[in-house]
This record gives sequence, structure tokens and C-alpha cells, in this order.
Amino acid sequence: MTEQAPQKYNVVIPKEDYAGLRWEEHKMPAICSVNKSLVDFQPKEVFAWHLAIVIENNDTQTDGQPTPEEKAIIDGFCAQIAELVTADKNAMVLAKSAWNGCCQFFFRVFDPEVADQKLQDLINSESQPREFQYHMEHDKDWKFAGHYLKPFMNKEAL
Repeated sequence: MTEQAPQKYNVVIPKEDYAGLRWEEHKMPAICSVNKSLVDFQPKEVFAWHLAIVIENNDTQTDGQPTPEEKAIIDGFCAQIAELVTADKNAMVLAKSAWNGCCQFFFRVFDPEVADQKLQDLINSESQPREFQYHMEHDKDWKFAGHYLKPFMNKEAL
């Protein structure tokens, strides 16, 4: 029996192109920034893991959105996380949303072990400005990403 060589792909990471979404959930505003350049990204199976990070805001306004000062802290922390997770083209930012006192940050990941190790190192460093949780799940069909990308897809792609 011969062993099959793993399939090789020529992958070009698209330049990030963000668009905003707003909606209301449980009478609270949700604000989301989506990397719409991932709508047509191929081959999707290369980034078959969905990473979700949740950061609790320490200071929010009455509508659940972060205060300007808190937003600055969260944005800086999200930039730090993005730099770690996307290093060496191991992941691509999918979306970031704010709703009801939390920030959710989503990525598409190539190697989940690398992303997990980077996040564990960050946790162990105890240098993060806010507590966070994360969850990674295999999602080769990008079903989790579809929720964010669907508003930017052509009708034929739905």
C-alpha cells in the first residue's frame, strides 16, 4: 500500500478589507467589523479551524458598548492578539464584534496547535490587560464564518 502525499496548495492571503455591520439583539446594539475579503477566499479547507475569542469589557455604557477608554484598551489588546495569532500566516482575521459588555474576535486558522500555543503563552505571561476565553473548532465548510460573511456574498453564492 502506498502512502498518499498530502495535498499542496498555493495560498495567497487576501488584503484585509473591512465593512461594518450593525444590528440589535435583546434590545442591545451589536457592532461588528467583518473582513469581507474572505468571502471569495480559496482554498477554504486550508484554514479549516474557527477560533473565537471572548473578552469581557470592564467598563461599559448603558447600551452595553465599551466606554471610549475601555474601547481603546480592548482595541489595543485585540491588535496584540491578532499579531500573535496571524504570525507566519497561520490565521486570518474574520470579524470583531461588540455586544452586551463583551468583545468577540474571530479568526480562520491553519494550524490550531500553533494558535493554541500562542494564546496559552499569552495567558501564562499574565500580561494581558483583560481576561479572555477562547474556543477553537474544526469547521472545514466555514459554517461559523458564514454568519458574518453572508451579508457580503452574491445571491448566487447563498
